[in-house]
Amino acid sequence: MAGGERTGAGQEGLIFQHGPEKRKSLKEALERARDYSVYEDLPQLPDLVERCYTPSNILVTGVAGFIGSHVAIRLAKLYPHYRIVGVDRLTYCSNQSYVCEPLRGHANFVFVKQDVCNYEAMVRLMLEERIDTVMHLAAQSHVDLSFKQGGPRQFVVDNVLGTATMLEASRHVGVKRFLNCSTDEVYGEG
Repeated sequence: MAGGERTGAGQEGLIFQHGPEKRKSLKEALERARDYSVYEDLPQLPDLVERCYTPSNILVTGVAGFIGSHVAIRLAKLYPHYRIVGVDRLTYCSNQSYVCEPLRGHANFVFVKQDVCNYEAMVRLMLEERIDTVMHLAAQSHVDLSFKQGGPRQFVVDNVLGTATMLEASRHVGVKRFLNCSTDEVYGEG
């Protein structure tokens, strides 16, 4: 290949047009990012502010989607003392392997296939797992699909009702911290 080098499939499949020193530096950075040691350089929160709350059992919704899987992987690997319970309904935009493969062998992670719109199931799960923190990331976000099969009504049901269900279930069981990250179907126009 003229002017560049393609690395093998086991080496990220990237094209580098750099000298040997730069390629070595990039390879080391990729390795640090893969095992999350890159975060060792970040300041530790206890050094910055006094903590008044430390989670122990975190429920992550939408865990088989792009954002939810990355959040759960980072939490499970960086904080092995936290128990991470991942919930996903497994629809067109999620895949259980996104999160379960990277976390195979991590005793602090469990995957549960469930719909966040099911209030009774969410309350039961939160009580069984003694959830104290919820990171609600489940949502349909492919806006173009809201104009097709199922239409915007299904997006409203999944996103708005799902969020309302999670809020009410969290209140019911006494969750201490609730983080919501969603789409414009929940927040509305700005």
